[in-house]
Amino acid sequence: MRDFKYGLGKRTFKTALAVSICVLLTQLIDKNGTQNTFFFMGAGAVVSIQSDIQNSIKTGMQRVLGSATGALVALFTSLIYVHIFQGKLLFLVIFIGIYLLIYLNVQLKITTGLVVSSVVFLAIFTTEVDNGFNYALLRVFDTFAGVLIGVIVNKIIFPVKYMKERGEEDE
Repeated sequence: MRDFKYGLGKRTFKTALAVSICVLLTQLIDKNGTQNTFFFMGAGAVVSIQSDIQNSIKTGMQRVLGSATGALVALFTSLIYVHIFQGKLLFLVIFIGIYLLIYLNVQLKITTGLVVSSVVFLAIFTTEVDNGFNYALLRVFDTFAGVLIGVIVNKIIFPVKYMKERGEEDE
């Protein structure tokens, strides 16, 4: 049931709340609150707000697995770029990385996490940091934290079971 003005429903409210919690937690933990943390946590929260808790968990897991494969392939491809291609032919290395990433995701049946995997790959591969491994690990953790927050918000705020008992839909 759409309780809010302009046709916005409860899932819209839950999504905005989950993303806001991610931003607040980031600011409490890290006073500078890096944009990458906001981005990956928030995106994890957005995709994990689904029509029911089972879909929230399933979609969230696909997101986390996709992030992990994107991070691993980005680290591997970065090593190839630096040590084999010696910082040259970036377009070819990106091609190899995305190709491997798609192949790996299809083989692991993480196809719904493929877009996320590609975004994480590009974010990690194109960001210059002192420690690529730590950066990649943090991006996967941020995604996991955002998914967890989204699932918790989806479970607690306007629970689907309660809404179904009242004959309402979660929109």
